[in-house]
Amino acid sequence: MSKTDTAPTDDTPTENLPAEVAETDSEQLDAGWKHQRIKFAGDDLAVRAPTMQALTGFSLASSKYVANEVKNDMTGLFIVEHIAPESYGRVMQRLMDGDDPDYTTETVGTLMRDIVMLTTESVTTED
Repeated sequence: MSKTDTAPTDDTPTENLPAEVAETDSEQLDAGWKHQRIKFAGDDLAVRAPTMQALTGFSLASSKYVANEVKNDMTGLFIVEHIAPESYGRVMQRLMDGDDPDYTTETVGTLMRDIVMLTTESVTTED
């Protein structure tokens, strides 16, 4: 079946379609992104599953023995390396919008957990 044979209609849920079909939206953030996409708080974000080395580095940087400034820098680096530029801008825009009920103080942690789960779920399913 080709892309055109499976293109979604207005009433077709895109979350169950193959990624190449779901990526036909002309308004899509980071349309040329070569990694994964996730649905998050109503947005279709372009993200990248972290490698095990990135997860190890992030985990080590989160230690209680690491200075808060370094923790903040490493958290920011992890986010920038694993969210595409336009998607990152969308997340930051929504975080700063005080009237957006879907983005709270816990949102970034939830988003990071979802990105980390891309790796941990693939490791689990490969076993």
